[in-house]
Amino acid sequence: MDSARGAYFQRDPDRPDNMFVKPRRRQPVEVSRAKARLRTARWRSEKDRRRAPTVSEVGMSLAVALATSSWSDRLTSLDYDLLRRALDDLQARGFSVEETKKTMRRLRLRLVDPGDR
Repeated sequence: MDSARGAYFQRDPDRPDNMFVKPRRRQPVEVSRAKARLRTARWRSEKDRRRAPTVSEVGMSLAVALATSSWSDRLTSLDYDLLRRALDDLQARGFSVEETKKTMRRLRLRLVDPGDR
């Protein structure tokens, strides 16, 4: 059957190209992984240059501030000591306070419902 198809029903080699969108050529896996490593290294280097903490570093700073603050048995809305201690701890470890505030704002925007802001 395949031999009959090839012998009797041949395609015209001069037919027009019917591809509207040409498929992209895929890169080898090694090249795409190397590019991903370069992007990650650039991202980390940029964060280090800006002295911007990650969310986990802000969280660890808050945990340190919580452990070292003098709290009574319950939290009050007037207790700003936690935030002050967290910012002091991050600044003492070499991070920028402005970048810390931006990181905390991004975290708040991601976690808090827009109607509650």
